Amino acid sequence: MRHARSIALAAALSVAGSVTAQSTNIDFNNQRGVPTAGYAAAGLPGVWNALLGPEGVAESLVGLDGLSITATITQTGAAAIDGFDHPMMDGEVAALLEDRLLSFFPTINLDFEGLDNGLYQVFTYAFSRSPRDARVTINDDPATAFDYITGWTGALELGVNYAMHIADVVDGSLRISIDFPGDDPVVQGVQLVLVPGPGAAALLLVGGYFSAVGKRRRRITTCRAPGTLSGC
Repeated sequence: MRHARSIALAAALSVAGSVTAQSTNIDFNNQRGVPTAGYAAAGLPGVWNALLGPEGVAESLVGLDGLSITATITQTGAAAIDGFDHPMMDGEVAALLEDRLLSFFPTINLDFEGLDNGLYQVFTYAFSRSPRDARVTINDDPATAFDYITGWTGALELGVNYAMHIADVVDGSLRISIDFPGDDPVVQGVQLVLVPGPGAAALLLVGGYFSAVGKRRRRITTCRAPGTLSGC
């Protein structure tokens, strides 16, 4: 049974690779440039939205093909944008991680509206030049908290410079919250990958838990080791 579920998960991630509609890549700030459409980071390749993230303003988004989608994003909490030069980064990853939104408040919230309902892989890039505690939470549910210590090992690495969740969007909305406990939080980018029907069914075999949101219930899985049964 474990082997069968692992195969199902691999199939789900493979199917996700062909999705473009409502999947979107976001790079906050552009002081260090914007990744090219060929750069997948931890998600899928495609056009990157270059956003300044003005607080409280809903910004329109494009999908991986560069065409407008119905979804918008609104950030609250971040009060500044800045960039830095990391001596061990260059190229595409530098364009993604060396510029960011910065908050002097405890939390940065990223609110998506107008998403197609369905299962999404959610990649959140929250990285600091020096080791700091980071926490990424989905839909204000403490049970979804992904905690890690930021760092750089020469490549993108889950639980070191980004978090991953699987979230079931049921009402077109999704909230990502970024906290750096005891410090000022930052966020560099986000990728949302909509998993189509067959892939979504396979991912649901992995398990997860339900988070009550109003009268609806959303399935959210916190992923810690992609490619494994328990870690997505």
